[in-house]
Amino acid sequence: MLYKIVKLVERIFKNILIKITDKYNYYHPASVKYRKSQEENYNIFRRTFPDKIFFKYIINRSGAGKSHMAELAQFNFASNELFALKPKKILDIGSHLSWLSGVGSHYNLKTIDIRKKDIVLNAEESFIGRAEKLPFNNESIECITSLCSIEHFGLGSYGDEIDPYGDVKAIAEIERVLKRDGSFIFSTTLTRNKSYIVFNTHRVYSVQDIRKMLNKYFKPAKEQFYSMKLEKNISEELVADKIGASEFDIYLGHWKKN
Repeated sequence: MLYKIVKLVERIFKNILIKITDKYNYYHPASVKYRKSQEENYNIFRRTFPDKIFFKYIINRSGAGKSHMAELAQFNFASNELFALKPKKILDIGSHLSWLSGVGSHYNLKTIDIRKKDIVLNAEESFIGRAEKLPFNNESIECITSLCSIEHFGLGSYGDEIDPYGDVKAIAEIERVLKRDGSFIFSTTLTRNKSYIVFNTHRVYSVQDIRKMLNKYFKPAKEQFYSMKLEKNISEELVADKIGASEFDIYLGHWKKN
């Protein structure tokens, strides 16, 4: 009898939790709406995924990855590059608030994100929109940053439309709005294996495919590789080669427009 009462109480609290997360956070992993949306998007993506895209595998998400020092490594890389460049204005696409807080205290900052922000910094001019269609004039931006964002574009995990070519289109838009010899400083998920997708959260790129996307418009100024497991910079040859939701390392790149 006691066992049944305990289980009943568990179910009641679980239902309350789900209702709360549905109301206040559509994208929380516990959200029924999130799980339903993810499954629907996954089925759509499987049906419409173009065979010619270079991703060899599509795997469903099995859970969030562990928290590492990777964010600090990205911030450190991008900060050092900006310090050397000393740009007058920066456009950031989809990066984390903790990065923007630091950048906004030193630079004239524009940001664009698919969702309306709850917090907008005093030094920030914020835009709502997609990286695949930037609301800026040709060759109008001196420097663009985007930390661990491009791998999400077009997968629907942030309420954006499903578009398998979302990352490629975003790169073309970044090239369009950058001034000649302008800088694109970014980070993304990385594998030594074939590129793959952890649906519907992110892509994981091979180094070759990252360079393939960028070489049409940019030339590399600096590249680094960060190990999630070792929590330090590594050589390209030591990049993780397993396939899984959290089996990736981080690519850090500074590329200049041709």
